[in-house]
Amino acid sequence: AGFLGKKNGKGFYLYGENGKPEGPNPEAIKLLPEANNKKDEVDIQMRVFLPMINEASFILQEKIVEHASDVDLGLIFGIGFPPFRGGLLRYADSEGGERILSALDKYSKSVDAKRYEASPFLRNLVKNKIKFYESMP
Repeated sequence: AGFLGKKNGKGFYLYGENGKPEGPNPEAIKLLPEANNKKDEVDIQMRVFLPMINEASFILQEKIVEHASDVDLGLIFGIGFPPFRGGLLRYADSEGGERILSALDKYSKSVDAKRYEASPFLRNLVKNKIKFYESMP
């Protein structure tokens, strides 16, 4: 549509002569699809955190790191995961493995089977009623 951003003064925003955004580009907004399904806050959070939790369980399964605390430390310092939550896997433990696995299975069927396919490590933890922080010495 010729929206090159600052190069030609219009993209998602309209840009003034000084290159600063002057507001949304109404022509670009017309190109966006109509919002047809609203998602609640919990749904959005689960869609973001579940793949991260699942990938962290693969990291433990493949013994890339030894402890859940190593994963959490990396995520706190690496991506800025909220430290007050104790880290991603501490958060997952507080939510409960059953809830995490149930949500992964739900999204695997309704959203994307590959993205939300639970790791065997996670399934084993839930089956044996073990938390991430109890899984390694």
